[in-house]
Amino acid sequence: MAYVDLEYVMWHSDLAEAAQARLAQQRRDAELALQAEEARSARSAPFTLAPAMASIARRKLQADMEQRQIDELRKLADAARQAVQEIAEAEGFDFVVHDAVFVQPLHDITQRVLMLMRQQAHR
Repeated sequence: MAYVDLEYVMWHSDLAEAAQARLAQQRRDAELALQAEEARSARSAPFTLAPAMASIARRKLQADMEQRQIDELRKLADAARQAVQEIAEAEGFDFVVHDAVFVQPLHDITQRVLMLMRQQAHR
């Protein structure tokens, strides 16, 4: 039997931090592009449907960013599951839990999962 703190893994692994940075950069880039497009539209046709189009573009950007976040979380969850499974099979654990009231540190494989994920990311 072993325990892994999946919430910690999902927020503190190198892969999670890289994904958060990547998403933040993508959001900044998209926001800048959207602002530039809004300014260009306002200059070229100030009395058109530009505000409505900007609102639609913002909603589309938000939906796109939400989908990207879901995709990143899915990749992260898959990497964590793979690392947990690899450790469990190597150590002969019958099961690994991720929710418990109390766990002896001896059974906590969270740091090992983080290390394995780091190694797998650099392959």
